[in-house]
Amino acid sequence: MGAVLPALWRELLNHPWQLLLTLFSVAAGVSVVVGVDIANQAALTEFERANRVIDGVATHRIVGGQRGVNENVYKMVKVDVGVRDAAPVISAEIVIPGRSGTYHLLGIDPLSDFRIRDLQLSTNLGDTSEMSTWPVYVPTALAVKAGSTLELESGGQQQIFNVVGTLGANDTSSASVSRLLVTDIAWAQAFLHRNGFLDRIELKLHPGFDRSMLLDLLPPSARLIDVELYNSARADMTRAFRINLTALSLLALVIAMFLIYSAVSFQVVRRHSMFALLRAVGVTSRELAILVIAELAIVGLVGTMLGLLFGSILANGLGSMVSQTINALYYSLAEPTHTASWPTILKAILLGIGATLLASTLPVIAASRTTVRGLFLRSSEERRARVWSRWGLPVAGLLCCAGVLLLLLSEHSLIVGFAGLFLLILSLAGITPWVVRHVCHGIARADQRVVGLIPKM
Repeated sequence: MGAVLPALWRELLNHPWQLLLTLFSVAAGVSVVVGVDIANQAALTEFERANRVIDGVATHRIVGGQRGVNENVYKMVKVDVGVRDAAPVISAEIVIPGRSGTYHLLGIDPLSDFRIRDLQLSTNLGDTSEMSTWPVYVPTALAVKAGSTLELESGGQQQIFNVVGTLGANDTSSASVSRLLVTDIAWAQAFLHRNGFLDRIELKLHPGFDRSMLLDLLPPSARLIDVELYNSARADMTRAFRINLTALSLLALVIAMFLIYSAVSFQVVRRHSMFALLRAVGVTSRELAILVIAELAIVGLVGTMLGLLFGSILANGLGSMVSQTINALYYSLAEPTHTASWPTILKAILLGIGATLLASTLPVIAASRTTVRGLFLRSSEERRARVWSRWGLPVAGLLCCAGVLLLLLSEHSLIVGFAGLFLLILSLAGITPWVVRHVCHGIARADQRVVGLIPKM
């Protein structure tokens, strides 16, 4: 061992670019998977958290037609039916001139809304008498001081609001309300020209509540919907987007596996001559295999740590793009917080170290079973490649058929679809040696005056 370890170390120092290539391949593969996973999880988590802020603890809601719900329905629900946990809501997507993205304006009745939502409205002015008109509470992320004015725009309508304080939410992070503005429902109605109408009435109904009396009193234009069913419909609406994010993560995983396997297996095959020298001086094949696999496991560990670092950096850029897509299609999100979850870290470790060990084990075992003379001879490796190329063609055909079959059966399973795609990629990899061999033979048979000596060689 005292002679083998320095030899392996000197070999790495003599070929630093090969070592860096292997480290870069492991780090790049892991970083892509980690970056995509962190970005996806952060965006979807923020999406769900923002929905919880808006929905609160409501179990049902009353909605109306195109104009909304007549505000007299709210009086009927509170007085005639006796539902105490009810809150009227006006909501709209707005823009703030000079600031990017859209914001969500929520018009509420503070005296009843606390029963549904846990919004914390903090008035930062000692005397609000001069700013009692057009008041608005803004998130701290907006960096607008209390006492200043803020112009809001919706549907071509513009209005100057007076900033009277900030808002927050106890059960969620402050980032969840960073694109939410709150005002009194009367001013929201005036701004959006919805006087006498509400967007919805949020209700918290207890399990034993008899909804028949409530349904009997509702006008024909209003209907009672279950928030849980509404959320299920909203989840179905975003299902395609979430599938795309999962597909992106799986695709990154497939590419990373091939990248790591190619770099590590090349590193092992390139060192056959050194393996032959070590075997010639008495190192057994078992000792050599253990040392090389242990060495590459360390390389895989270092590459995985670098990949986790680079993946966290990559997640910031990817997360912004994912958030912009959700903002454009579904809902205005705050900038997500990018943190790696334990499943993501575990996946990165399994990918980085596992793929490295897998890529190194097979070539090392093949080299350990080859004689010392065979390791010195290039022809033995070429002979083995010719044998594998002949077997690769039927195996590639079987893998291709299996991959096509899985793709046909993957209508309801993304995992099955990517398993089929993985088999198709393997089939192409398996047929490549056979194609290369026959293309080379075809060039070798060509006239030297046409192709030249170097291509024939």
